Amino acid sequence: GMLIGRLHRYIQIWHEEKNPHRNEYRITPSLPALLSNVYVDGCTNKELAERAIVTKQGMSKLINETLKDGIIEIKKNKDDYRCNHIALTEKGADLLISIWENNQYLIADFEHHIGKEKTKLLMELLSELSESIGVCGKK
Repeated sequence: GMLIGRLHRYIQIWHEEKNPHRNEYRITPSLPALLSNVYVDGCTNKELAERAIVTKQGMSKLINETLKDGIIEIKKNKDDYRCNHIALTEKGADLLISIWENNQYLIADFEHHIGKEKTKLLMELLSELSESIGVCGKK
């Protein structure tokens, strides 16, 4: 628990310090999970929640917060009027690119501390673990 907590906090501080939009909004761990899981042509709340491994209620709260900030837009789904269609705005796409660029610097920082090979191995192991765990650990 301590290891995961320290790494999580390190990444959180990194994003806070390197956030080019810090006057507009805070980059929380859930924000990249939302932005990186929105399809180019949009998707539903349920799809986002499954891909980001959060509850539908948690995703709804995050969607409402990002909607206020103008990061996403919501339209009625043309095929199913019971569902909303969620898509990134231009502001959201710019933010996602900023986060991605920050992550590249973060990876370079990891490489500085533990080397390229160990960083590559770490990323591969974390990806494998993430895929193996599945949605909300129910796999």
